[in-house]
Amino acid sequence: MRVVYAIPEHREYMRTGSPSEPILAEAAGRYLWQLPGKIMEAGPKILAESCREGVVARGERGELCGRLLLTIAHDLAIPKGLDSVNPQYHRPIPVVDFLRALFAESHHDTVLRATPINSDPSTIPGNPLALGKVFENAYVSFSHFDLVHNSEMLGASLLQYSLIRGCAIQINQGQASIDAVIPIHMGGVTDPITTNTVSAINVRFNNRKDVQYCAIDRSETVPDVGQPAITIVFELGDESPVSPYVHIHKLREGQAQDPLDDLHYQLVARSHGPETFNVVSARTKAWYSIILGTGDIMGDFPRANEPELAAYVNQMMALQHEHAERYLTLYESQVTRSHEETVE
Repeated sequence: MRVVYAIPEHREYMRTGSPSEPILAEAAGRYLWQLPGKIMEAGPKILAESCREGVVARGERGELCGRLLLTIAHDLAIPKGLDSVNPQYHRPIPVVDFLRALFAESHHDTVLRATPINSDPSTIPGNPLALGKVFENAYVSFSHFDLVHNSEMLGASLLQYSLIRGCAIQINQGQASIDAVIPIHMGGVTDPITTNTVSAINVRFNNRKDVQYCAIDRSETVPDVGQPAITIVFELGDESPVSPYVHIHKLREGQAQDPLDDLHYQLVARSHGPETFNVVSARTKAWYSIILGTGDIMGDFPRANEPELAAYVNQMMALQHEHAERYLTLYESQVTRSHEETVE
């Protein structure tokens, strides 16, 4: 729910925002779960329609899409058959269950057997450093996201308060190497939530086809090197990943070890389809493509398989590389011919 915070005296614009409202988030979650297809279909459909209408700025689409994926994973991980009198969405969820709900089943072993950045890759089922082992008694609890304008506010106290309030954290653009934070409670559901028990899932949303190395500074949220932390980098615009759809980030060749990465687990998820995410189906992928704006004209042209008609469409886009090369070659040949004729 968007609220007007302030209207300047000149009234040329308004300062608005969506403050943290746990009760409203609970009501919204219940409403979406009653719609056809529940939140897994209703969520991306509603958001795609908003993007088509121009309600969402293009630069915000990657983050909005990523937060939707995380929210759906949270809702899917909630135990079924709960008493409707009690809150359905404001409750702790095991970190392992949340990650299983987020990623496609084919990636579950990769995720749960992940080891920290500084450690050697291992496929040993009982590895004590495996993510599934380290976080087997850890919980997340968020029904919505709230915005933090200053990344300097991030820290154990804010993570503790966010866990109690039941919200994840959205970070203002350009403020940090991460875009969102999901607080983690490292302990059982009956253990007190303190600044010593909190950790985080740091999240980075990228909507680009040219995937590049992405360095994440975990100290922005969990500076304690003895506290395990997770980072997930979403490469949502990568349509044809060369490496696996989900892989574990390790040290690059020749890169020095940082003690902060001794217990830092970094997952990289490429693309935005069901091959990567459990929360996306073949039916809903098209809506996510609309949200991200990853499609092109030929992808929407129904006769793109007919070469002559496709060529006509391409000719109307004059600044494409192949057109520029062809016309510049023709131009240079004409200039050369004209010069030779002048000399003669």
